[in-house]
Amino acid sequence: MLGEHIRNLRKEKSITLAQLSEQTNLSAGYLSQVERGIVDPSLSSLRKIATALDVPPMLLMDDPFSKNLTLHRHEQPIIGHPGSTTVKYTIMTTLPSSEYMPATLVLGFTLDPHSQDFEKPITHNTEEIVIVNKGQVEVQLMNQSILLSEGDTTIIRKNLPHFIVNYRDEPASGLSIMTPAIWSLKF
Repeated sequence: MLGEHIRNLRKEKSITLAQLSEQTNLSAGYLSQVERGIVDPSLSSLRKIATALDVPPMLLMDDPFSKNLTLHRHEQPIIGHPGSTTVKYTIMTTLPSSEYMPATLVLGFTLDPHSQDFEKPITHNTEEIVIVNKGQVEVQLMNQSILLSEGDTTIIRKNLPHFIVNYRDEPASGLSIMTPAIWSLKF
């Protein structure tokens, strides 16, 4: 779905894979794999592609033919973040469109064993609720570490630097719920 949408937008704008490769500094082979759904682009790659196609990154994934407010599991875009293969995010809420702008963003996350979601703390101007569904993670705040096990939750206040760490030998998964929604993630 994501790759097909990127391909359709690229073709609508009469941009070749070679031109997109040159504009994004991503290989044509990688871009072809993204378009065919073989690989999921990182958020960094998604931002580069969106810039080259002149659309906001999160709107890049908006399927203009589907304005349904229900997203079934197989329809939910899966994305990574720059330089990491240890964390995957699933966008579980409808993406913004010209018809509807969700006030809340729900991301499912899976964090590999002995990894963290970001190298450096991230800050965003939104409140974030973290819910652990499986495993155990530590939410690292400025001078505080919060241990969360299955079923535990915490709220991260707006503009508070943080990151999430999985120190265990098994993957951890959960939800990040952000209000108001962040549609332009910067890492």
